[in-house]
Amino acid sequence: MSPTRSRARLVGGALLLAAVATACGDDAESMSTAACDRYAELQAGFFGDPSALGAAATAFGEAAPDSLEEDVGVVVAAFNSDDPSAMSTPEFAAANERVGAAVFDDCDSVVALDVSGIDYAFDGLPSSISSGRVAVRLANDTASGQPHELVILTGTDGQAADELRDLPMEQLMQQARPVGLVFVEQPGAAATTLVDLEPGSYLVICTLPVAENGEQPDGDAPPTDTHAHHGMVTTLTVEA
Repeated sequence: MSPTRSRARLVGGALLLAAVATACGDDAESMSTAACDRYAELQAGFFGDPSALGAAATAFGEAAPDSLEEDVGVVVAAFNSDDPSAMSTPEFAAANERVGAAVFDDCDSVVALDVSGIDYAFDGLPSSISSGRVAVRLANDTASGQPHELVILTGTDGQAADELRDLPMEQLMQQARPVGLVFVEQPGAAATTLVDLEPGSYLVICTLPVAENGEQPDGDAPPTDTHAHHGMVTTLTVEA
């Protein structure tokens, strides 16, 4: 269930996340409706077949504005690379942040959330928002060099967010479904996603293990000491 760990193992690293908005402007300087749609499809691809991410990135690149050509080229190349570390470089992080900023500014949404990931909480995340297309920008404001993620989860069988919150991590991975993701590896960096949220209650969580000496624990087993265990977990009510 942890999309970030799957992502790190399958395509390496991080970009943010899921189902978009329409855009303001149709010129070569701003994100068009088509570019926002392609970006959303790319983000939604994190919860599907990882082998399709390269094609989704290329489609976004073809629709992106000329003003972002260089940054989009870096992002698209990373998604199409066979090297998992391509999405963990400072070059990728900077390009991804600038692309995300254009998405955050240009793509229409019912609400745009600027959230800070700190050790260990989501600062700036409200308790409730309106349903519809939501832009989420996560800044990694760690004080200890930790990567941070923001994963939006819903129960696979309609469980409320409070029920999911009480589950051990291994059970949570079996009973929850991710609908949105933002992952920011480097301290001081940021990333953006667009996600369609229907009315209901959602769990917002960072499932990453606590890094020791800057290194993430190895292995695929659910971590025993996560950012969520230290308080980086909350609920979000989405109102009709």
